[in-house]
Amino acid sequence: MTETGHPPARGERPSHFRSAAYSQAALARITLSHTARDIADAARRLVPTTSDRYAGDGDFVRAAADLLAQARQLLENAVTYERTKGLDWDRITAKIHDTGQDYAKAEQDWRMRVLGAWLNPEYAESAYITPDRLAQGLADLDQWADNGEPAPVSGNLPPMTTAERAELIAQARALFEQAPPDDSPERRQFEIGLCRRTIELHEDLVARSPGDAAAREALAEARASLRTLLT
Repeated sequence: MTETGHPPARGERPSHFRSAAYSQAALARITLSHTARDIADAARRLVPTTSDRYAGDGDFVRAAADLLAQARQLLENAVTYERTKGLDWDRITAKIHDTGQDYAKAEQDWRMRVLGAWLNPEYAESAYITPDRLAQGLADLDQWADNGEPAPVSGNLPPMTTAERAELIAQARALFEQAPPDDSPERRQFEIGLCRRTIELHEDLVARSPGDAAAREALAEARASLRTLLT
């Protein structure tokens, strides 16, 4: 057993701590799919006329306004998804004829939620990356989007790569270094999460290249840091 409480293995594992098997781009795409499905369902309910006689004054205006709000959210989700794929702001703003300022904040907020959830599984629910929610949510989307092909939604989502995991760890470390001193339990939990993610990464690197002395040294340092935090 490792310091994370799980045996060493390659890649992501659907355990309590390994709650993000998918890349950030995949998570953003899942969010986009959910919003699009909800809009499609809501729009479809406006098509039949069979219940019109029971509608109250302004019900259709309110329903259309709700759809418009959902469409704005869909655009925000789409921008975030394109950003996770590396599309630059100039090309995005050219498509929507907007400065992108509000979308930039939305993207940053989303990335911070995902990072926080990745570090601390207790927050994973807010970013939709707990394994059980992902599995059920993707199964629902696959069924909804059934077009005769297997797994029309879940079958095309990229996993989180080693490089992306290393980048998230670097981002988290930078945030901790820039933040003022904080002895709160919440800060400690995120530091523990960072150690666990670092251990995971180097466990996998050592498993792939047992002779990598640098990876072994980094793994030992991360394990020592975790022991200190847990005492």
